[in-house]
Amino acid sequence: MAYVNARPPYEEIEVYARSFEQEDSDIDARPYSFDDGENSDEFKGFHKIEAFIYRDEDLASAIPYGEELIDSVKSLRVKLNDINNFNASLNFNGMLSLATEVPAKKISSEEETWSDQSLLIFKHNWIGIHSQFEPYKSTKVQINPNSQ
Repeated sequence: MAYVNARPPYEEIEVYARSFEQEDSDIDARPYSFDDGENSDEFKGFHKIEAFIYRDEDLASAIPYGEELIDSVKSLRVKLNDINNFNASLNFNGMLSLATEVPAKKISSEEETWSDQSLLIFKHNWIGIHSQFEPYKSTKVQINPNSQ
């Protein structure tokens, strides 16, 4: 249950991933992001833990990666609290990228291959996307008042 509860907060801030690329990789990268795939030392975080817990049913092997995940989240929190890491253009593009990625990649392939939590992830991605769209919503209406 801890794995499932840990996912939504990250998925809601994934729109900011370009502002913390190393932490995003450490927390949420998939094995295909690395030359050695699952055998890469760089493959860790949620998807490594997911495979150990749900595919391999090996909680003991997941524990060291959980500890590394905590360190990555601590680093992420520092970056999230530094306003200099963000700008409107980067945030808006992150929102657009994630809004494109969810239907084009996440839904059509595997999001949560082993834990069967894909719908939870999609829901919280959309919460994050909406949170970034909301500040721009009135600008859109001012630019084209006839659009919906």
